[in-house]
Amino acid sequence: MHDIAAIKGHFDLVDVFRRDGHEVRRMGANSFTPCPFHDEKTPSCKVTPEKFKCFGCDSGGDIIDYWAKSRGMSQADAIKDLAAMAGQENHAGAPRRRLPSKPKIEKLAGPLPPKDSQEWFRSTQKLASTPSQIQRIAEWRGYSPELVLWAANQGIMGLYKWSGILREAFLVERPDPTVGVLPVSIHVRLGPNTKHNETSKASWRYTPSGCGSWPMVIGNPSAPYLFILEGEWDALALIGVMGWAEKWPASTCVFAIRGASAFRHLLKHFILNENATVIVIADSDKAGSQWLGDDGLVETIRPQVRAIHFFWPTEKGKDFNDLVREGITREHVVSWFERKLPRERHKNPTGPTFRGWCKNHQKAPDPIGRIARAVFSDPDPPRSRSPFFAWERHWKSLDHPDDMIIELAQVWETYLAECSP
Repeated sequence: MHDIAAIKGHFDLVDVFRRDGHEVRRMGANSFTPCPFHDEKTPSCKVTPEKFKCFGCDSGGDIIDYWAKSRGMSQADAIKDLAAMAGQENHAGAPRRRLPSKPKIEKLAGPLPPKDSQEWFRSTQKLASTPSQIQRIAEWRGYSPELVLWAANQGIMGLYKWSGILREAFLVERPDPTVGVLPVSIHVRLGPNTKHNETSKASWRYTPSGCGSWPMVIGNPSAPYLFILEGEWDALALIGVMGWAEKWPASTCVFAIRGASAFRHLLKHFILNENATVIVIADSDKAGSQWLGDDGLVETIRPQVRAIHFFWPTEKGKDFNDLVREGITREHVVSWFERKLPRERHKNPTGPTFRGWCKNHQKAPDPIGRIARAVFSDPDPPRSRSPFFAWERHWKSLDHPDDMIIELAQVWETYLAECSP
């Protein structure tokens, strides 16, 4: 016979729910989760270490009840499973066994609750109807006031009251088979030295929290030209400098990603056009350089699309919004795009090889001269017509510092500009 009390005492039902992939959240003095036994959006299943109770479908019980119902087995078989996992021998004296838990199923964030949706709408209207705030943001970010007003009217940017303070915020979305993209959260900026952020740098919060790092999406994700940038400010800077707010190009989609590692949500759940050309615009810092790694955004997305090109500012620590504030124009951006878009994947100029070009630029001012000398003196370089990514991987294998990798990419862009036909 099995010791039922010992079995029940061995398991914390909250931990079992979480191990099975259910998101258990603390609500006041209790913990709740969406019920595993019926479809619901608002969590109504209360879970304690000993018991669970759903106030929607009336399911409930202890660990044995949960195990039997979730695994589709009898109570007797559930007891045998749990006894083996708790270290009890079964009645036949068979050796203890540990059964695999229920496979974890990723639960995607639900839609914005009605109350949050209404508050978000009010926040976008608040921004759109306040010229002084529009002007403040435009001057601060280097945008035109028309761009800020456009973002508010599009429902992607607002002044959201968080902890009693109006703060800049952006809409966060995920793909949905019925509506295309579904709003799931609001990304709120906590300025430096403000309530709940007493640091000298801005901080960001998702509300509701726990949604995951979904991007802000502008346009059709299956468009043939995709632009992926680090952050909402950079995305708006690109839209502004290209004039897309005046007439959005149907062939274009812009993804604004928060954090250099958050691209995995985009690649895992959005269905991209396999014939798309992707332009990746990263920050010129260590986090941005990680997008070029073997497990980074560029190499991960490459098999899913026709072509991908990478761009970042030439000065370390800057982002695309910095370039806009410094006066970059649409002509500059178009000039850079035109050198990229017609090219086949990995295709190099027909002129000198990168190493040959570097040989002739060893006396150039730094950083070109410094990188050119390092490239030409490399005793075991990649083959003569290797693409940039081969050089980037090669230098990483040599443990060159991140600063040199960033400068290498910048010098490569100069090489392409000079040698493109």
